[in-house]
Amino acid sequence: MSNNDAIRLAKPLPLPEKIDGFSLNRESFEITSNDPVMKFANFTSAYKLFSFYMDKQDSFEIEVISFCDCLGFYKHILAPISYVFDKNGNNIAQKVVRRTNGGVGTISLHLSGKAPLAGQYYLLTAADNSNPGKIVSKEGFSLLGVTYVPIPTGVSVVNHSNPFGKIVPSYKLNKSIGGK
Repeated sequence: MSNNDAIRLAKPLPLPEKIDGFSLNRESFEITSNDPVMKFANFTSAYKLFSFYMDKQDSFEIEVISFCDCLGFYKHILAPISYVFDKNGNNIAQKVVRRTNGGVGTISLHLSGKAPLAGQYYLLTAADNSNPGKIVSKEGFSLLGVTYVPIPTGVSVVNHSNPFGKIVPSYKLNKSIGGK
C-alpha cells in the first residue's frame, strides 16, 4: 500500500501543535483494530493519519509519545513507527529516532525535516510490528538520596511490543523567512 492509499483510506485528523513541557491536556489517540491497516516491508499494522500545513522551507519537529498499558506484571507498549509525507505521497521525514522517554512507561519518536513546497503534509503513525511481543524498552527505578543523587533500586520495568495502544503526537513549526 502506498502513502496515497493511506490518505485515501483514512480520514486525516488535525495534528496537535506541540506544547512545550509536560501537560495533562495533550490530546491522545488510540491505534486500534478498527483503524485502517497498512502493509510495511516485513509487517502489517493499523495506523492513524494526521495532517498539518506548511509553507515552503518551513522546518518541522514532530514528537510521537507512546504510553504503556501498565496494568499487571506483563507490560505492553506500542513501539511507534512514523513517516511524514506530502500530498503526493513523497516521504520527507528525516532523522527518525526511537528512545525511551524520561518517564517510566513511555517511548518517544522524533522526526524533523523541511517542507520543499507549501501545502498539506501528513504524519502516519503505526505500530512497529516487526517483533510482536518482544521487549522494546527496559527502564530502571531510582530513588533520590539525601544529596539528590539518584540511587539505583535494582527494580526495572520491561515493556513488550503491542500492535495497539495510546499515542500523543504533536508538532512544532519553525517558519521560514519569505518562504512562500
